[in-house]
Amino acid sequence: HRDLHSFPTRRSSDLAPTLLDLLGYEIPAQWQGRSLFSPARTGRVYLFANQRRFRLGFAEGNLKYLYDCNTERGELYALDSDPHEQQDLINDPSYASFAGRARQRMAAWLAFQDSYLEGLTHRVPSAPQ
Repeated sequence: HRDLHSFPTRRSSDLAPTLLDLLGYEIPAQWQGRSLFSPARTGRVYLFANQRRFRLGFAEGNLKYLYDCNTERGELYALDSDPHEQQDLINDPSYASFAGRARQRMAAWLAFQDSYLEGLTHRVPSAPQ
């Protein structure tokens, strides 16, 4: 039985893997998304925004970590008590452990994206001269 209402996080990159899963096909390992029905799904969603500032981040559970690439500064919000992201908790000692893991996770995600994009550029044929 597959319950569509039990998914804590969804991304657009999950659409194609979910369709393949529903049709009974194997999902290619190099795809970034996961089937919405996969037991391996995490409660984490990565994001980026480029509105006046270039920011990267992720939401996990009720916490949201953002990294501002222009200021090289992290921000942390508890979405359950601060849904409008007004109180930055990045320097709150009770969130220090999560903030440290968040910085490491962002560095790993950026390294993955760099390698993924580099792999794509190697496959793009050069323009005719």
